[in-house]
Amino acid sequence: MAHLGETGVDEQAGIILGYEKGALAVSYVTIRAVSPTETTLIGTKGRIRMHAQVGLFRPYKLTLSLERQEDRGIDVPYEGNGYQYEACAGFPGPAPRLLSGPAQWAGP
Repeated sequence: MAHLGETGVDEQAGIILGYEKGALAVSYVTIRAVSPTETTLIGTKGRIRMHAQVGLFRPYKLTLSLERQEDRGIDVPYEGNGYQYEACAGFPGPAPRLLSGPAQWAGP
């Protein structure tokens, strides 16, 4: 279900997807309200929360919450602007490997 604004843009939407084994995926998006930029993945033994400042393509922290355990924060350092992955994918010749840290060519 979506709400279209005056210009025809879908300003908010609620989405529910059902799967064969009974799992659900529930999503809500909006540009009409002040809301956190985060995603929560919920499973049978806990949840993972992704925190982001600008879009979920660039999370800066994860919070892992497991049954009968304290929440654990995991910092997710983000380097670059994402184009380093496109550069690796478009490199001619044998597929390069991306090493941990800043993008580096590792050869075949």
